[in-house]
Amino acid sequence: MRVLISILLLFTNILLFFHATSYGNDSFRGHLVLGHEVRSFTPCERKVEYWVLDQTGGDLWKIYKELTHQPYQPIYVEVLGHLGPPPSDGFGADYDRQVTIRELRRAGLETRGCAEDLRDIVFRASGNEPFWNVQISENNIVFSEMGKPHLTFPHAHPKVSDDRWVFLSKIQERSQHDIRISITEKRCTDTMSGELFSFSAQVSLNDKQYEGCAREGWPQKTLKDPAFGEETEVSKDLTSSSRTLTMNDLKNAEYQFEFSVSRSVKLTNGIYREKIVSNSATELIITLSDNVAYGDLNGDGKEDAAVILITDPGGSGTFRHLAIVTNQNGRSKHVASHLLGDRVKIKSLSVRTGEIAVEMITHGPNDPMCCPALEVTQNYLLQDDKLVKAQVPKLADRKWALQSFGTTGSEKWPLPETEISIEFTADGKLHGSGGCNRYFSSYETGPGGSLAIKQMGSTRMACPQEIMDQEMKYFRSLQSVSTFKVKQQRLQLFHGNGDQVLNYTLSP
Repeated sequence: MRVLISILLLFTNILLFFHATSYGNDSFRGHLVLGHEVRSFTPCERKVEYWVLDQTGGDLWKIYKELTHQPYQPIYVEVLGHLGPPPSDGFGADYDRQVTIRELRRAGLETRGCAEDLRDIVFRASGNEPFWNVQISENNIVFSEMGKPHLTFPHAHPKVSDDRWVFLSKIQERSQHDIRISITEKRCTDTMSGELFSFSAQVSLNDKQYEGCAREGWPQKTLKDPAFGEETEVSKDLTSSSRTLTMNDLKNAEYQFEFSVSRSVKLTNGIYREKIVSNSATELIITLSDNVAYGDLNGDGKEDAAVILITDPGGSGTFRHLAIVTNQNGRSKHVASHLLGDRVKIKSLSVRTGEIAVEMITHGPNDPMCCPALEVTQNYLLQDDKLVKAQVPKLADRKWALQSFGTTGSEKWPLPETEISIEFTADGKLHGSGGCNRYFSSYETGPGGSLAIKQMGSTRMACPQEIMDQEMKYFRSLQSVSTFKVKQQRLQLFHGNGDQVLNYTLSP
C-alpha cells in the first residue's frame, strides 16, 4: 500500500512539474515601454496594450535602460511569458490584460521589429565589418556580403548538440564553395545597433571567417488570449465587423483637411500632393508620420487609431495635426483633428483607456520658430467626434486619508490607533499628519502625472516607538514619490519605479 501511495505521489509531482514548467512558455513579440507609471507591451499581432509584470530578475529593466535614450521610448522585444488578468490596483488596473515576462529573447531600438518577416525562416544571422548576412530556410541557405553576389546553397539538415546547430552545405559554380554555419544559443549584441539576440553565429565560407548574431524564425502563431475568444490564425483575414485598422488603411485613408482647397484629401501610400496654384511648382504636401497609436477611442469596443499628419504648405512652416480615425465596421473614417503647432517635434503618441497622450517639444515664450525647446505632454479625449483636452485630475484642496502603503499588491494597513493624512493646496504647498506629528512641504506636478515633493518639515512630538517607526517610513516614502493618480475618490502616490504605492481615500 505504501509503495502504491509513493508511486501516486511521484506521478502527481511529475504532472505538477510539467504543468509548472510548461506554464509561461508562450512566445510574444512586439513593442515594450517601461517607466514610472507605464509598463506596457503591444504585441505585433494586435494593436492592444498589456500591463507588464517583470519576472526576469531585473534583466528586462537593465536591457531597456541600456537601449533607450529617453523615458517611455518603445523598443522591439521577443519574450517568453504568459497572459493573465490585470492587477486589481495601481496603474496596471487600467489595462484589460497583463503579460508576465519571464525571459527576454531579443531586444532592439534600431530594428525592423514587427515589420521583419521571419516566416519560413529557421535562422537569420548577420554581422558587421564586413556587412554580411545568411538566411537559413527549409528550402535553401542564402549568403550575402556587401558588394558581392549572393550565394545560394542547398538546404541542409543541422547537426544538433546541446545548444548548438551546425549547418554544412556546398555548391559547384565556376568553383566550389563550402559553407559551415554554427548557431549557438548564447547572448550576442550587434556591434553597431546594440540590438540584443539570444544566439551567436560563426560562419566559415571557404577559407574566410565571419562572426555575428542570429535570430530564430517566427512561425505563424495563433492568438491564445482568452479575451479574444477562440484561437484564430494571426494571418487569417478578419471579418469586416471585427477587422482592425492597419497601417495600410491609414496610409490610404481620406482625411478632412483645412489646408486643402477641396477640404478633403486622400492619401496614397501615406502621402498627398496638391498644387497650391495651377501651373505653379509650389505644392501642398501632407504626409502620414510614423507616430500611430491604437485603442478604443469612442467606446464602441472597436480599435481606433490616433495619427500625426505632417503638412508642408510650401512656405517656411511645417504643421503637425493630431488626427483620429475610427473603425467603422472595418473601414477607416477620419472624424476629428487638432493642430498641435508649427515646427513642433513629436516625441511619442500613445493611447490608454481611451485617452490620447502626445509628448512633444513645442515653443516656449522665448524660443525662435526654428528651434522649439519646451517639452510638454498634452492629453485629449474624443467626445462627440471632437477632440477635447482631457481634464487634469483634481489633486489640490482636498484632504486624503491614508488607507495602505508598501509594495504594490501587498500593501499594509497603518497601525489602527493612527490617522495619516495629506492635503495639497493650489499654491503648491502640502501638509498633513504622519500619525504622530504634523508635517508640511511644497510640491510640483508635471506631464504624465509626475509629482515631486520637496524637503519636508514636521513637529517634534514623541509617540510610542512603533508609531514613530511607521511615521518615519511614511515620510521617507513621501519624499520618494514620483507620480500620482486620481481616480474618482481615490489617490495613489507611486515611488520606487512604480512598484511602491501609498493609497488614500477622500476624507469627509
